[in-house]
Parts: sequence; C-alpha cells; structure tokens
Amino acid sequence: MPTARKPAVKDVSDTPRLYKVFVSSTYLDNKKRRKLVQDAITMAGMVWHGMEIFPASTEPTVDECLRYAREADVLVGIIAWRYGWIPENRDKSITELEYNAAKKRLMFLLNPELPFSEKDFDPGPERWDKQNKLEGFKIRFSRDQMPTLFEENTLQAKVFQALQEWRKGKEPSPQSNSINSEVPLGPAVDDSLAEEIRGYCDKADALHATLPVAGFVTQLKVPIDIEDIYVPLRGMVDLRGVGEDCFADSSHAEKILRECDATVEISLPEAFLQPAKRRRRGVVVLGDPGAGKDHLPQTAPAV
Repeated sequence: MPTARKPAVKDVSDTPRLYKVFVSSTYLDNKKRRKLVQDAITMAGMVWHGMEIFPASTEPTVDECLRYAREADVLVGIIAWRYGWIPENRDKSITELEYNAAKKRLMFLLNPELPFSEKDFDPGPERWDKQNKLEGFKIRFSRDQMPTLFEENTLQAKVFQALQEWRKGKEPSPQSNSINSEVPLGPAVDDSLAEEIRGYCDKADALHATLPVAGFVTQLKVPIDIEDIYVPLRGMVDLRGVGEDCFADSSHAEKILRECDATVEISLPEAFLQPAKRRRRGVVVLGDPGAGKDHLPQTAPAV
C-alpha cells in the first residue's frame, strides 16, 4: 500500500513567523491610540487585526470580534476610562468578551493618575454601572498579569517593546539558531524618531484628513472625514503552490498551511516585504476586479 509523501515545504522552519495580534479596546475614545498600537505591531514585524478590517459579513458583529480574538496569537488590550458597549443578552462588554476569547493577552492601562474630564467616561445613564464593571475588569486582568501603565507619548514604544519580549519567549534565541539569527527582530525603539514621525503624521492629518466635496447646485463644499470612507487594502499570504508532494490528509494540509502563514491577512505594504523574509525574488498580487490592485505602488522594493 503506497504511503503519502511529505509535503515539500522545506523552508517553514527558517521563515519568520507572522504573528497575528488582535487590538482590543473601546473605539471612539481610543481611535488615535489604536493607530499608534497598530503601527507598533507593524514595526515589530507582526500583523494587526481589529475592527478596522472587518469585512461586510452576514455574521453578527460579536461573533466576528470573538473569532478574530480567538484566532490571534496574542491580544493587545488598551484600557482607558470607558467600559464600552455591552452586546444584547450579554453581561460583559465586547472588550471583556474579547479578552476572554483570546489565548494570550498583553494589557495596557492608561495611567489612572492622569487628569480626565466628563467626556472621557461612558455616556448615558449606565455610566456608573459601567464604571463598576470596568473596575471589576481591571481587578480581574491585573490578577492574570501585571498591566503596563501608559501615557499618550509612551504607548507605542511600550507596546513595541512588550511584543518583542513576548516573541522572544516563543522563539529560540538568536545565539542558539544560526538561521534565525539572520532575521532581524525589528528596529530599536528611538523616542526622538518616534516623536518626529508623530509630528509628520499630525501635519499630514491636518492637511489631508478631510475630502472636500462640492455640490452640483450650491457649490457648497462639504468636508468628509477620510477615515469614514477609506477602506484599507489587505492581502493574504498564499503558499499552497510549494512543491509537488501530497499531504497526508486534510488535517495535515491545514496544519502545514497554517504554519506557512497561508491564512494570515496582511497589509499591502507588508506584502512587498514578504519575498525578502522568505528568500524569494518577487511577489504576485491577485485580486478580483475592483479589489484595489491599481492602487498599488508602480515599483516595489528590491528584494
């Protein structure tokens, strides 16, 4: 009886793992903080997931959130002054439900000694009940781990450092693996550079944050927030065309493809970095009409 041959996936062990990081927080009061955290995740060579990339779906929002949190390698939680939305027929906020669903968590707590105002808290008559629930949630996750206190100008660097430390705990040290030692773990934290980048982003945001739209009759220009209409392009690494050997069975195939990051969504800029990480010479981008292929840069980085 013939035996199934091993799949020809020879370079999995020396390919840097694309860890999926789910960003969890209340949204309206943490929009800017979420962007800082997402950038820190990208700088760490990982892939962020969160509500910003949720596609149109027939699945309930709660189920989508919990699925992404469950499938992520680690959850990064940002906790400020709000407890947040409590889904119907639930007694916990979506943020706490995502915490429960995640396998691993890194929690970041806004320094409670910072000044605050009335608008920082949950609105409406449920405010005080939600504050009690938030305090209970803080006590609970503080028992699981020591949360990292942050301020506005330290959040990004602290998330980046925590992710680097978390990855070191999951991977062999560079000294014990000559192949892995060739893979950079990411740039060192440079506070002055981070400050310059934040200044540049603030200026770019001030210049291009809105899109002026002129009416046909009145010529009235109505500014539309770019964030309300922009849909970030995402891609998915597909390594199923590696080799000609067969998989033992469907479970074996799924396991190997998962190890190859074949189901990991990534940003389009990250797609152009993948060939260098995987020691390949190019990248092919496939997509349905209207998927956004024409918006890709005309030249990709040399690899």
